[in-house]
Amino acid sequence: MPKLKRSQRDTGFPRCLNIRASLLITLATYVTVVAEESETAVVTPSLTSLAFKLILALVLIIAMIYLTAWIARRRWRGPSSDNGIRILAHHYVGPRKMIQLLQIGKRGLLIGVTERNISALGELDAEELQQFTTERGQNPGMTPNFSESLRSVFKRRERDA
Repeated sequence: MPKLKRSQRDTGFPRCLNIRASLLITLATYVTVVAEESETAVVTPSLTSLAFKLILALVLIIAMIYLTAWIARRRWRGPSSDNGIRILAHHYVGPRKMIQLLQIGKRGLLIGVTERNISALGELDAEELQQFTTERGQNPGMTPNFSESLRSVFKRRERDA
């Protein structure tokens, strides 16, 4: 019988098999311990952490809405108001028909706007335009009495002529 090494005499297996077996046993023990810990360590989230996550999600959604609105305003902005033409007042006279008073420099232009046509109805010089805006107050576009203000301007114009 051949002479066995000490590790082979003790177990009856070659040394490399003995190491593999001990590694497998260690691994199995580790997996068992981890599985037991994971079963006992199931953590339920607290109410405060859930509330924090909910508030954070809502804040992010609202921020995205404001960002989208800001981008839309900058990208699809209408005609700019720095071109020297201002709409001082408007009055609807029918469906899709209105009268508008425009300020172009120091002069005023009264136009009629329909669905298919824009027509000049009259002109106001600087004095008449100033008189109209002072009668209408600080916010000329917001005063609902457009027709009365316009009527008074044209009455004074006829009286002076």
